[in-house]
Amino acid sequence: QGIHVPRELQDYVTEERLKDLFDAFDADGDGKLVKSEFIDGLSKLVLQDVPVETTQMLHMLRSALGKIEKMEHQLCTLVQSTPCA
Repeated sequence: QGIHVPRELQDYVTEERLKDLFDAFDADGDGKLVKSEFIDGLSKLVLQDVPVETTQMLHMLRSALGKIEKMEHQLCTLVQSTPCA
């Protein structure tokens, strides 16, 4: 179905960019955006002197790092048959 972006904003905001912002604002990664996550995310975006794309890349890198750490832990547990630190 997609996201409706008003015509006057289509040159500035793409559907993909909106999805990236949603992911960046979704602090707990549950796929839902609560009011506090939206306010915190928007405040950080507005108050920082860094391009939006840089913020999005940093968020993706942090997310990837978290997934890698989780996989390392799971692999360690499989190899040793006991939970790892």
